[in-house]
Amino acid sequence: MGATQKEAAGSFLYFEAFIVAAIMYWIVVEMLSKLQHYLEIRLNKAYSR
Repeated sequence: MGATQKEAAGSFLYFEAFIVAAIMYWIVVEMLSKLQHYLEIRLNKAYSR
């Protein structure tokens, strides 16, 4: 967010800069969510027998 603020301050494109940061954050969160789901399924196999 700090880098986004610096970039936005130099170009006066605050809205666009924060939209890009939000999209990047969303992508990372989605990838981590999918990884967590995969790991939960894999680790629960030992308990379902």
